[in-house]
Amino acid sequence: MSFAESLSYSKKSRGEHEIVIEKSRFICHIQRAVSEEEAQAFIQSIKKQHWNATHNCSAYLIGEHDLIQKANDDGEPSGTAGVPMLEVLKNGS
Repeated sequence: MSFAESLSYSKKSRGEHEIVIEKSRFICHIQRAVSEEEAQAFIQSIKKQHWNATHNCSAYLIGEHDLIQKANDDGEPSGTAGVPMLEVLKNGS
């Protein structure tokens, strides 16, 4: 399943996609959340599952008209991971 298919599929459920680029492994997990607490719980579960990852970047949109928008680079250079992920979510929702 491609990332775009994962994003489309996840609008009603959960999706996952993995890719390796130049010896770096990137894993995307995406899940619908109806509250900020639910989004944070999902992020924490992924961090626990991938506890040895160098970075666990995240982004989410919550609420009608995506009123709550959060992005986190988790140690990557500022604006290089969370914000681009957030933009993908905004364009795919």
